[in-house]
Amino acid sequence: MAKRETIEAFDELLKDLMDSDLPFGGKSRRGDRTCGRSRRITLSPDIVIPYVDKEVSLNRLIESVFPDLDFYTHDPYNLINRCILAPKNSSVDELNEMMIRKFPGNLQTYISSDKTVDQRHQSDYEDFLNSQNPKGLPPHKLLLKKNCPIMLLRNLNPAEGLCNGTRLICRDLAQHTISAEIVFGHHRGKTVFIPRIPLQSPDNDKNGIPFMRTQFPVRLCFA
Repeated sequence: MAKRETIEAFDELLKDLMDSDLPFGGKSRRGDRTCGRSRRITLSPDIVIPYVDKEVSLNRLIESVFPDLDFYTHDPYNLINRCILAPKNSSVDELNEMMIRKFPGNLQTYISSDKTVDQRHQSDYEDFLNSQNPKGLPPHKLLLKKNCPIMLLRNLNPAEGLCNGTRLICRDLAQHTISAEIVFGHHRGKTVFIPRIPLQSPDNDKNGIPFMRTQFPVRLCFA
């Protein structure tokens, strides 16, 4: 899958070459002949959830993808093979929070420690940094439960299967470590321990204030 920045750069390049404000400079493909005539794509009712309102429709979506959450706590390997796709990170975060609150078990909340790289500005921006959720960093407030699915955000130990993007199941939640089980690849079934680590915000972060976030390098991956 191409990164968002790559697609946006390609879009801007074609607009510049064609001197046009149309998407991709007007050079996007038109689809098949049916689409060209009707300008519509008809989806099967089997894959469409009717929209009522946001809350009702999201709950119906969750129920269609995860029909029995109690069952998945006993069979997490079935759970990890299911996922809700969303077009924006903000939608993913919203769905993940809804899912973890519905998921059976006791909720554990982990709060990060956020510090500006330039310590002189720490007191000015502390609350602001806590509200930031840049791509590639764990959230300031991380919500987890036993047996929930998570994704690793850093290469901690590639030789042991702990790579960026590794999917795991939480097995135990302690104050300073998470015990988790790898669910895919050659290391499937291996129990690993994930510590809190300091993580720096991306260089291209739009808030313009470089900062360090000390948190478990994981995110929920229901969506």
